Amino acid sequence: ADWREVEKMYIPNVEDNEKSISNMRGNYTTVGKEVRPMAFRFETKFLLMELGDNVALMLLGMALLKLNFLNGGWTTRQYGITMLLGYLIGLAVVIYTLWDQVTHRSTTELMLKDMENTPIQYSSLLYHLQRIALVMAHSAFIILMVKSKFLKSLMNAFRAAGQMALTNYIMQSILCTLFFFGYGMGYYNKLELYQLYYVVAAVWLLQLVYSPIWLRYYRFGPLEWLWRSLTYGKQQPMKRH
Repeated sequence: ADWREVEKMYIPNVEDNEKSISNMRGNYTTVGKEVRPMAFRFETKFLLMELGDNVALMLLGMALLKLNFLNGGWTTRQYGITMLLGYLIGLAVVIYTLWDQVTHRSTTELMLKDMENTPIQYSSLLYHLQRIALVMAHSAFIILMVKSKFLKSLMNAFRAAGQMALTNYIMQSILCTLFFFGYGMGYYNKLELYQLYYVVAAVWLLQLVYSPIWLRYYRFGPLEWLWRSLTYGKQQPMKRH
C-alpha cells in the first residue's frame, strides 16, 4: 500500500496519469480534490525537510547583505569573478544533470533500474551546488547591470516587480491556474516543454509592465499594503501625493 502511494506520486502509470489529467481539466471542485491532498502532504509531512532548506537560503541572503554583496558594495572585478565562477560551476552541473536525466531517468523503466542499482543520486545532491552557483551568478550580473545604468528602464521595472513581490507571487499563481486548469482555459498537459517558456515570458512581461505603473500612483502593491497594515495594526497610507 505504501509503495502504491509512492507510485502515484513519482512513477504514475498510464491510468494514474489519465485520471490526474482529467481531474486537472475539470471544474474548480474537481481540481481542488486532486491538488488538496498533495498540498496537504507538502505542508505537513514534508514541512520540516522544506523548512530547513528555506532557512538556509534566508541565512545566505542575510550573509550576502552583511557582506555588502546585495547592496552593490563590491568592486566590478569582484562581481565579475563571482559571475564567471558561478556560471562555470552552475552550467557544468546543469549539463551533467541533463545527461544523467536523459541516460538514467528518461523512462519509467530506466528510472526504476537506476533506483535499484544506484544507492546515491549524485545529480540530486549536486542540484544544491548548481542553484547556489547560478543564483550568485545571476545576482552579480543584475547588480553589474544596475551599477552600470545600462538598460535603466528595464532595471527599474525589475525593481518595481521586486517591491511588489508578494502581490506578483500570488498573481502568478492566479494567472497560471486560470491558464492551465479546467475552470480556466484548460491547457493542462497540452503544451510541450519549450512552449511553457512562452507562458513564463508572457507572465514576466505583464508583471514588468504593470508593476512600475502601479507604483507610480501607489506606495505599495495591494497585498504588501495589506500585510504592512496588519503588521503595524493600523491602515497605512496607500496613495502617493
